[in-house]
Amino acid sequence: MGLTCDNGQVMPRFVLLRHLCPANFSRPSHWDLMLESGGTLQTWELRELPALWAQQCGVEAVTDSNTVPVVRLPDHRLAYLDYEGPLTDDRGDVHRCDSGTYELLVRADSCQHIRLHGALLGSDVQFEQYETNYRVTASSS
Repeated sequence: MGLTCDNGQVMPRFVLLRHLCPANFSRPSHWDLMLESGGTLQTWELRELPALWAQQCGVEAVTDSNTVPVVRLPDHRLAYLDYEGPLTDDRGDVHRCDSGTYELLVRADSCQHIRLHGALLGSDVQFEQYETNYRVTASSS
């Protein structure tokens, strides 16, 4: 688990990984946002970063929007909080862009609002589900 905040609660951790996929892989290279929750990592695939995150991470922005579509992936092992390198079964490599802790601000049926506290990322993040899809919006905290 993450650091302890002023009220004594342990703050869960997050990691933003760049997943570089081989040319023959089923998906193109993307970003994986992983949130520690209940012994696993809730994981979302982002084909592009919100403009604010691209700026904070020092990478070229693909969009000028802070709202981007995301795909909810199956939960991942906690080991990815600290892992960088090759993935098994020729699935490519992952490289850490940022990591830190997060606060859960709101959780509802179709919406989750968190605040990231990373070395680079410091933003509020809202996940919204619409039908079977998701989108994430980043804003300054």
